[in-house]
Amino acid sequence: MEKGFTLLELLIVVGLLGIITAIGIPQYIGYVDNSNIGLVKNNLRSIYLAEQEYYRKNNIYYRTGATCTDAASNINTNLFSGQNTISNNDFTYCITQTTTDDFTATASEIDGTRNFTINNLNVTNF
Repeated sequence: MEKGFTLLELLIVVGLLGIITAIGIPQYIGYVDNSNIGLVKNNLRSIYLAEQEYYRKNNIYYRTGATCTDAASNINTNLFSGQNTISNNDFTYCITQTTTDDFTATASEIDGTRNFTINNLNVTNF
């Protein structure tokens, strides 16, 4: 009696692995994406709270500049006392103003597909 696997048995195993992979990888990617979105929402909420404290102390909201570039490091330095609170490699963060009494914090996906915002009235676009 010979020991080993037949070609049919190997093909069945390879087919099952292919099916499991075809189902599992998209699910995993979805979980990772949802996790990133949750992080972005938490970052924007943290910015909102820090902005309220900044306004209380300075009577003006903090802004990152006239143009919306990736200013996460400036936000960390100026709003969070240098702590690395805002970080996400897939998104850029900025804070803009139209007057000294308002702000809009924006998180933009690097590839430009999605934007999330929060403003001084805690109105969100999630």
